[in-house]
Amino acid sequence: MKILALILCIANLGMAAVSGMMAMFSPMAMDAPGSEKSKLLWAFVYLMMASPVAFIVTDVLAWVQFGKGNYGAAIRWALIGFLPFVLAFLSLFLAGK
Repeated sequence: MKILALILCIANLGMAAVSGMMAMFSPMAMDAPGSEKSKLLWAFVYLMMASPVAFIVTDVLAWVQFGKGNYGAAIRWALIGFLPFVLAFLSLFLAGK
């Protein structure tokens, strides 16, 4: 449990950097004509912009719980950080259909 919490906390830190780069380029999803009318593409852009913030905030909360020895809560906080990222790509794939 302790190792899983540690791995997820480190993964959150790495994903904050990756999703930060992706968030900078997410408005390019609106380049195609008529794409500004798609609610799913707007959801993708907003979720991608929220993703680095979610990774950083939940990583801080996960590290606090990890420091207290509450590894179950650290795992839950670390997993919650992935939620906007996963939802962003889910909305992108649904917009493509």
